[in-house]
Amino acid sequence: MEIGSNIKAEFSFFDKKIEVKYSEFYKVFAHINNNSFAYTIFDLKNEEFLALESFIFNDEKDLAKIISEFPVFNWDLNSISINYFNKNCTIIPNALYEEKYKKKYFEINNNIDSNEKILTNKLSHLNAVIIYTIPEIQLLEINKLKTFKIKHSASIFIDNIMKQSKNSNKSELFADLTTNNFDVAFIKKSKLIFYNNFKFNTVDDFLYYILNCYNTLELNSNEITLRLSGEFNKDITLGNLKKYIKNVIIENKPKSYSYSHLFNNVPNHYFHKLYNQYKCE
Repeated sequence: MEIGSNIKAEFSFFDKKIEVKYSEFYKVFAHINNNSFAYTIFDLKNEEFLALESFIFNDEKDLAKIISEFPVFNWDLNSISINYFNKNCTIIPNALYEEKYKKKYFEINNNIDSNEKILTNKLSHLNAVIIYTIPEIQLLEINKLKTFKIKHSASIFIDNIMKQSKNSNKSELFADLTTNNFDVAFIKKSKLIFYNNFKFNTVDDFLYYILNCYNTLELNSNEITLRLSGEFNKDITLGNLKKYIKNVIIENKPKSYSYSHLFNNVPNHYFHKLYNQYKCE
């Protein structure tokens, strides 16, 4: 399925159980970055994921075409939760954060374009605030949606792995990939030691950044496990990583919820940034 010549659908399916009259019991969880968009429909009553669509596009303006094409975004939904990836972001501890200085905090390590808007959200498992920007043209389209919340993708990623590592004595590196970018973090004995995100074009690029994290953090690749999730070719990626890292674990989708049988066509390590939004709200 394609919407226009510059937009390509990767997955597109809806369970027959979905009915507009039950829309007040549906949550939509979405992910947006500079060239991809994905969303899923979650049934609150049965705690079940019922639908999934994901798209690759070339132009920020294509987001408007995607949102306007599907009536689900105009339903009277329970809510719409969006996690948004922008490489430029800054994390500030709550103890140091003051709202009036958010622009100054952000500009310590990043530049703000004239067409961007600064947004913030709290990291509930880290006692910190993340500051990031979003192009105004995309924010304008998002603002047309009903009852939506927006967070930086690092919020979902960090809160999820912090919750997953709670009371653990392990030291592990986590990475979650999506189209041409990924989040990476190192947790040692339940504490976040390092977070960053990178853009990449090839598997070799990804491998370079991961190995650089091991080197920079002085981690032993024979001892420190790498836990991977996201949208990537499992065989190719795992084959390359295993040459240098002894323990690589590919995450499966959360077992806390039910999934329509249609999700059997989606690799288990895909779309954690969607599935984990509910427990990170």
